[in-house]
Amino acid sequence: MARGFTLIELLIAIGLTALLAGLAAPSFLPLSQTAQLDAQSQRLIDALWYTRSQAISRNIPLTMRAVNQDWSNGWQIFTDADQNGHPRDNDSILRASAALPNGYSLSANQGLGHVIGYRADGRSARPGGGLQMGTFTLCSQSASAGLVAREIIVISAAGRPRKSRAPSALAERECNPSS
Repeated sequence: MARGFTLIELLIAIGLTALLAGLAAPSFLPLSQTAQLDAQSQRLIDALWYTRSQAISRNIPLTMRAVNQDWSNGWQIFTDADQNGHPRDNDSILRASAALPNGYSLSANQGLGHVIGYRADGRSARPGGGLQMGTFTLCSQSASAGLVAREIIVISAAGRPRKSRAPSALAERECNPSS
């Protein structure tokens, strides 16, 4: 004799499954937000490493420049023969990046500004050749706190990008200049 579930048993099982799924779903939200944030910061770090490594392997200066002087709008990576920080007719654009998704902003301190240059030896340099180092602040939208500093990316004097361990109070002001 074949045995199965009664309609009541099936409805109870579906109800319990829905209840457990409803309880588990909110715990996945922070995990998803963290993964999206990591993807955005890694996108910037990858672009910086690409620019640096290409400057070394090509043995020429390269520049990474914010679109419309705003890193949130994306960036361009190009050869920069005259090291002025602007693409000219004889410069080649190697890569371009789209704007960050809604809810994210990216800013750089005065040490970096809107242009990061890499010399042929891999060191970061301002247009014209001066020492360049500083930090990027990646902010993300929080329902409770507005824009908050989530990631700090540091460019050392040697030109190496890395993530900082914890956002500083100064970086928090980058995300919320009015506070």
